[in-house]
Amino acid sequence: MDYTIDVVTASGVPFRVVYGKRVWPSGHQHSYPTVAFYDRRYPDFSKYGGQFVGDYNSEDLADHDQGYGLALNGDDSSWTIDARTMRLVLRWLSSILVRSDV
Repeated sequence: MDYTIDVVTASGVPFRVVYGKRVWPSGHQHSYPTVAFYDRRYPDFSKYGGQFVGDYNSEDLADHDQGYGLALNGDDSSWTIDARTMRLVLRWLSSILVRSDV
């Protein structure tokens, strides 16, 4: 089951954040849950309504320091989650991990 949250960064970029076991176009599925970020300015790029930017192991991301943002792609500064938005994402992820007993 996938869980999603839509957020907007301080710079105004809308992202959809998806928790679940990512399935690659080849059909391969991760053996562990990931947290994926999709840029919603490009809604036709995926079934999640945005261009895939990156994904992270959910447990590793849950350990991210809440005082900092997250650069999703160093080549594009708009693909950065600021610290305030990252705190929101981490609270959301924490609530899922508690419910899922992961």
